[in-house]
Amino acid sequence: MAEGMLKLSGSYYVLSTTGVAGPGPRAGVKAGEVFIALAQMGGETVCEKFLFTGSRPAVKRKAALTALDLLRKNLLGI
Repeated sequence: MAEGMLKLSGSYYVLSTTGVAGPGPRAGVKAGEVFIALAQMGGETVCEKFLFTGSRPAVKRKAALTALDLLRKNLLGI
């Protein structure tokens, strides 16, 4: 998803998230299981799996903040 959007948008960086925020599991995937990908022009795509806890809004917030932190760390070279 991130790589496709990178090609379409012409952006230098693209973040994408997918998963199940809850309230319960879906199609055999646990609630709170989220994949976050960072694609960058001329670089490797990174995709990580996370398991967040809490309510649906809490999982969505944690996923968004984690995605932004992944970009921040990449920009800082951490």
